[in-house]
Amino acid sequence: MLNLIFRMIDFLSQSGEKISGSSQMVLLYSALLSSSMYLLKALISSEWQDITRVLLAHSKVDKFTTTAFTALRVVINSLQAKLPDQHIDPRMRPNANEVYCLYHLCESSLEFLQSACRQKLFRERVVKNKELCGEGGVLQLVQDTLKLSQCEDPYLTNTVYWLKSKVLSIMLLLCEAESTSFLEMASSTTQSKELVKTTIFEVLQVLKMMFDGDLKDHPRGLLQLNAMRLTEIFSADSRFKISIILHFTEVLTRVFLQPQREFLSTWCSNDHEPNEEENVMDFDSISAAGLVLGLISKSHVQHSTWHNIQGSPTPYAYQRSSLLVKILVNLAYDPDLSEGEQSTQ
Repeated sequence: MLNLIFRMIDFLSQSGEKISGSSQMVLLYSALLSSSMYLLKALISSEWQDITRVLLAHSKVDKFTTTAFTALRVVINSLQAKLPDQHIDPRMRPNANEVYCLYHLCESSLEFLQSACRQKLFRERVVKNKELCGEGGVLQLVQDTLKLSQCEDPYLTNTVYWLKSKVLSIMLLLCEAESTSFLEMASSTTQSKELVKTTIFEVLQVLKMMFDGDLKDHPRGLLQLNAMRLTEIFSADSRFKISIILHFTEVLTRVFLQPQREFLSTWCSNDHEPNEEENVMDFDSISAAGLVLGLISKSHVQHSTWHNIQGSPTPYAYQRSSLLVKILVNLAYDPDLSEGEQSTQ
């Protein structure tokens, strides 16, 4: 069964170009990807530690992770292609239900990879995967997801938020790997190093949007925290410090030019609110398949494919203030100066 699932995901990763332009094929493709991933959970265990232990024991685990990331990029790019249609009047959108369904299928696949990467041994294996980390597979998925545009539909805007938050969480988890440095692998060649820099730019664009007050009516705590955590990691690396300075200076200037009262309430408050709970999906592959087939055939299918489970709350006001200070310290630190010279800067 594992070999069958691996072959299915491998087939999907090689079939991306064949589904472009067909809404029905995109839905079927996305449902097959999510259902194949969660079939592993149904076959092995509900515990992620057990799932990843079985995956790591398989001889083709590296190919599985590579093809899973590749196939997910196909779904992300299909979403991007559909987003422009969501800026029109909701009553004029013939494909609204298809887009909602596609978003949830994409989020469920992304959450599978996120949950697997939370397991230490699995993420250590992923970081050693040359194709994913050394040749930019992970970074390309991150960039494609961060480039998803916002739309007027509040529901879709929130879903885009969760997709971006989850993909940044995966990147953060890979940066925590101990046996091999993700940034070392990701910048091992000139081409891959440039890909890291363009990814940094996309991460900083997220912060710029949030610091400017965009998405103020939508949840944004975890996305902002994840983007700031990555910025803090990049700012501590001498290879990418210049990129942070070039693209983050404008954002910092806007922060420090805020009126005093607004700055104090935003960055110096002891208030731990608002608390934001992580969005965790309860995915049912059988219902998902029924929903997709119902949308394609226009028959009536129950739309109870998934529901969201609220995870642990994250108070982010204090954390983001702490991260801002750490970023500033990293940018001001010059390893070529002595400790005395640093203190006089």
